[in-house]
Amino acid sequence: MENGEVRNGWLVLAAPVFVAAGMMLGPRRKPEVDSTICDPVFPRFLIHSFWILLVLAALHFAIGGIPVLSANVETDRFNLGGSGLGGFPSRAVLYAIPAVALLSLSTVRAATKRQTIAIWMLYVLTQLGLGFKGAVLEIIVLAGIGYLIRVARPRFKHMAILIVGLVGAFIYVDVVRSLYATTAGGGPGGLQYIWDRSTTQAIESGYLALWNSPDFSGGLSAFWHDLQTLLMRYAGAANDGDYTFDMLMSSIVTGTPLGAGMFIVPVTVGGTVYLMFSLATPVVIAVLGAIGWTWSWAVAGLRCNPTLFRGTFAAVFIIGLRMFLLNGNGAYLVINLMFVVVLLWICALPSWLISRKRRLGTAIEMDPRTSTTTRPALG
Repeated sequence: MENGEVRNGWLVLAAPVFVAAGMMLGPRRKPEVDSTICDPVFPRFLIHSFWILLVLAALHFAIGGIPVLSANVETDRFNLGGSGLGGFPSRAVLYAIPAVALLSLSTVRAATKRQTIAIWMLYVLTQLGLGFKGAVLEIIVLAGIGYLIRVARPRFKHMAILIVGLVGAFIYVDVVRSLYATTAGGGPGGLQYIWDRSTTQAIESGYLALWNSPDFSGGLSAFWHDLQTLLMRYAGAANDGDYTFDMLMSSIVTGTPLGAGMFIVPVTVGGTVYLMFSLATPVVIAVLGAIGWTWSWAVAGLRCNPTLFRGTFAAVFIIGLRMFLLNGNGAYLVINLMFVVVLLWICALPSWLISRKRRLGTAIEMDPRTSTTTRPALG
């Protein structure tokens, strides 16, 4: 607030409290995953998911290039839709692979250990390939979430490894930062850059949105405005002047004019600010509490030997809720997460068909009306 008060700025500061309250009210369970018992559907699903997502990831980088190896990594990292093919490759890399990585680690057991290792190798490679400064930090955070879901009492050595990983993540931030044209030549580096990026720079876009008053979006709900704009764009019926809330904010923050052919740097206003432009203040508070409750529900769902259907939904919810709280852009995220659920159902389809076939085969064998066993002749 050092640049001046903004309307309802208190709500942004209090948002973590409302989310935490929702978490406390949500279902809470200790890890109940039995390492010796495993539904055969899970290992098969992880195997099928790994190969399907591996192919999609390979297509994404083969068609769109590998940003971290590009001479223009700072801009190429945002060309996420460059791989085309209906958006399946890009969404696999951005959402589906992290969701399966979280699901595999939070439910890992002896029968799925190898599959989990393979999926995490794929996850790490794709995250690094995207060329974002926070790639390693994102990997460490997701690993920490999955570990704490799976383990009731964290071990000291594991926490020490986590701390070392965080240090490595901060070093990686500074290394990749040196590849960006806008940050390689000047400005503070090292811990000062990480501190600024995590505090003042992180809230800058949200602050400027509020500074331009809640009437910035023309009185419309930002969520419904974005949803209509994105659906029209995907249907090929969007006009040149149709821009999402985040794109409009990017123009204000970066000074980039809006227009055909102009590169718009994505900005993140954060989930709370996005909700403030979409809903009335009392409803925003309720939604923040609901987000916390849903997070606890998803964590509890992964801790109690989940079915494949419930576990997939829980992992996608955790990925989506965290992204929304950090970035905002709710309509875009909802569309993409629905897309990812369908993609993961496609990955699960072979496992379900195999299980159904085996159950039917077992039922037929056990049915006395279909038995071919003959009784011994009498006398």
